[in-house]
Amino acid sequence: MLCIYARCKREIPDGAQYCPWCGKKQTHEVKKKHHRRPSGTGAVYKNSSTRKRAKPWVALKNGHSIGQCFATEAEARAALEALEGVQDVTLYNLTVEGVYERWSQTAYQDCKPSFLNDYTNAWKHFPASVRAMRFREVKTADIQAVIESLYAQGKSKSVQNKVKSLYSFLCAFGMSNDIINKNYASFLKVHETERRRDETVFSFEEIEKIRAKADGPADEVDVQTARIIMIYLFTTMRLNELLPLPCSAVHLEEEYPYLVGGEKTEAGRDRVIPIISTILPYVRWFLDNATGALLFSAYTGNRDPKHWREREYYPLLDALQIPRHTPHGTRRTTATMAVEAKVDPAALQKVGGWKEFDTIQKHYNKPDIAYLYNEMEKLGKAHLERAGESPSAGENRC
Repeated sequence: MLCIYARCKREIPDGAQYCPWCGKKQTHEVKKKHHRRPSGTGAVYKNSSTRKRAKPWVALKNGHSIGQCFATEAEARAALEALEGVQDVTLYNLTVEGVYERWSQTAYQDCKPSFLNDYTNAWKHFPASVRAMRFREVKTADIQAVIESLYAQGKSKSVQNKVKSLYSFLCAFGMSNDIINKNYASFLKVHETERRRDETVFSFEEIEKIRAKADGPADEVDVQTARIIMIYLFTTMRLNELLPLPCSAVHLEEEYPYLVGGEKTEAGRDRVIPIISTILPYVRWFLDNATGALLFSAYTGNRDPKHWREREYYPLLDALQIPRHTPHGTRRTTATMAVEAKVDPAALQKVGGWKEFDTIQKHYNKPDIAYLYNEMEKLGKAHLERAGESPSAGENRC
């Protein structure tokens, strides 16, 4: 037989494994054949520009890199197989910010303003380093670090929960688009924090300043604002509960006037709230002068709760030289005055919509408006008596 090496070609013994003349191994090397991947399943190749790197292998899907390089061909092929069924690789490579933008385009359509505010604010807590990460590479620990940072800053449990909830929405979007296969938000933990409360309440003298202003000419916006504050002070209503109240929720024709309103909790939703004599003239003025479906449609100030607080409420307090108690301070003031006036705690909790009911209070499924009115009326009478006025004087104002 002849040596297989072209430059040698000398006669060598049959069956020899090596040529005794040139040393060439006498077997033909069979190049490893790479099987072509089926159409649409992607491609794997060794990038010449990364050939000397630790991870030179590249995987493509529909002409797009899946976003990372691999140390071996087997790893690259395994990554492609994990993308079976995924057609839009551009979604697969989205960053956290990209996923948020895609998700918010649909989620924020026709949503409630409170939902929009909650989650746009929650998004602000995501640091730039997290926003720039590929969404599929983010894990629970990355978002947990965000929550831990919020906790360290003293942010409330509610703020932490909003971040967790937002990430959960993003995970749901990622799962529906085959970016990830697990909702990592379910493993996040939030922390209880000491609630930071404004413990101040309106004093008797401060309420008298507001009441004196409220009894002025009704065409002045400050007077109308003072009347609204008085209604807040004697109803336990929250900022977002009173201003959007419809006229249909107000019942002045009854023997014991009342309104139906409230939200936030099951206990506070659609609760019956007496309109006691102290504020009855103010409520009647707004109802009689309403120009639309809302109780405060005749109000010439800002009716949006957030804008009302900043543009009407605080400026009036400043003008009356009253400290800037938060709007929620009116609700706390109501409770404080009610305790001082010895209002039945069961009636106060029912009117205020607080959810901590004991066994007896759970039986108040249909509250007696006469009972609630008479209990809350104690509050107004006690204030008027302290002011040196007859308890019936409040009905003759406006």
